[in-house]
Amino acid sequence: MAKNILKYLGIGLVVLVAAIGVLMVVSLALPDGWKLTPEILVTLAAAALSFSLARIPSWRAEFAALSVEAKVGINIGLVVLLAVFMYVGTCTGWLIIPGIVCSVVGIKTLALYIFLAAGGNQLTYIATPEASDVTAAKATRAS
Repeated sequence: MAKNILKYLGIGLVVLVAAIGVLMVVSLALPDGWKLTPEILVTLAAAALSFSLARIPSWRAEFAALSVEAKVGINIGLVVLLAVFMYVGTCTGWLIIPGIVCSVVGIKTLALYIFLAAGGNQLTYIATPEASDVTAAKATRAS
């Protein structure tokens, strides 16, 4: 089980990095006034994480077989990691994300981003229809 948790932490990290990369490129291509704010960026990336773990056939059944606590821990842990990465990246000058500032106010904003991203992540999980193999994996876990 610990091996699967580490596997999905790694997969989730790759999904988040890819989602953030794509969203930042999309944001750059958008006209002024349409740029993605950090709130939208983390929420969409967290939703992409949840959706990919629930819908990609090679992952979904094995992920669904994990305990509820493990799945929530993976998703929320990665969301927190994403927000901290955005904050630290901005504070070090490595990653410039408008709206994130390196101060006490920035840390409070970070907490809001975590809340929004976790909400988007879990809402996406609830709203995503279950595939039959996921239902079977959950039934096996419950027995």
